[in-house]
Amino acid sequence: MEDTKLISMAVDAGADYAEIRYGSMGGTSLEIQGKEVKSASYGEDGGASIRVLYGGAWGLYSTSDLSDEGLKAAMETAVKPARVSAANVKEKAVLADVPAETGKEIWAPKKNTADIPIDEKKELLLDIAKAVLNVDKIHSVITGYGDNTEMQHVINSDGTDIYTEVSRTYARARIIAKEGANIVGFVASAGGTGGYEVFDISDPIAHFIESAESAARILTADPAPSGKFPVITDPDLTGVFAHEALGHATEADLVQSGSSCLAGRLNSKIGNDIVTIVDDPTLPNIYGSFPYDAEGVKAKRKVLVDHGVLKSYIVNRETAARYGIQPNGGARAESYAHRPIVRM
Repeated sequence: MEDTKLISMAVDAGADYAEIRYGSMGGTSLEIQGKEVKSASYGEDGGASIRVLYGGAWGLYSTSDLSDEGLKAAMETAVKPARVSAANVKEKAVLADVPAETGKEIWAPKKNTADIPIDEKKELLLDIAKAVLNVDKIHSVITGYGDNTEMQHVINSDGTDIYTEVSRTYARARIIAKEGANIVGFVASAGGTGGYEVFDISDPIAHFIESAESAARILTADPAPSGKFPVITDPDLTGVFAHEALGHATEADLVQSGSSCLAGRLNSKIGNDIVTIVDDPTLPNIYGSFPYDAEGVKAKRKVLVDHGVLKSYIVNRETAARYGIQPNGGARAESYAHRPIVRM
């Protein structure tokens, strides 16, 4: 069945909005402990999620059955609970208008990981492990490698029909440093959007050596004192602080549920004048970057805090309408089987 006919089914049944989101992901995973391969696998998963808005209430159904019959049944199943809920929903969902997006955006890898022999990926992990274990006080390390290509195709009743593909590649290490009875665990990763070329952009071995040296230093570090002090943080730790203390608090679904400390604080001063914080999924080669969100809205650079003033939330179309914010591509879905939620 054509997607437009499927969308029309929901609209003809009374839905105010209907959406089909096809998705698939396939990739390789490899893990090595010492010199022994603990696991090596390749997997694929795919299907479709159908979402409808009926009288201000949502209905959603996900399926891996992409036959005409399967998709028709999924659309009918999504409409039914929305129709039932519409009479009782207290806060009716409304979607902010966005331009209809059509076409394809494929972030093709320069070095396709499918063309890289599994033995070469194994050698990379063995080289990382050898380098890490050469650092003084490192007791053990488990290394891992992963690559995947994620496809998303969003078609909705507002005219959007956008297809995207993004490849991601990474290496990771779980490092254990030990001295006497003191043990420190340290997890590090390297990679980003793209194929095997991500390891040409930034040397993973040098990165993991630095991580191992950090783990070893922690063994003999003094306990942090209590109290209020000036602190100098490196970029990674600064990112963690921004992510946890500010990023989640600006996710508008958490604001709407009353779970955010930043509810009602738009355009108010929340920090020092020197603080500006940006959420930008358009940066090249970054692991969390993407071209379009799970509602088919184009990804945008979002200035959340500007010189200490809270300027925006991260929103999907529903929360954008609620807070009067221009939709900024903040709807994220874990897979085709999950509903989109607002996440940085």
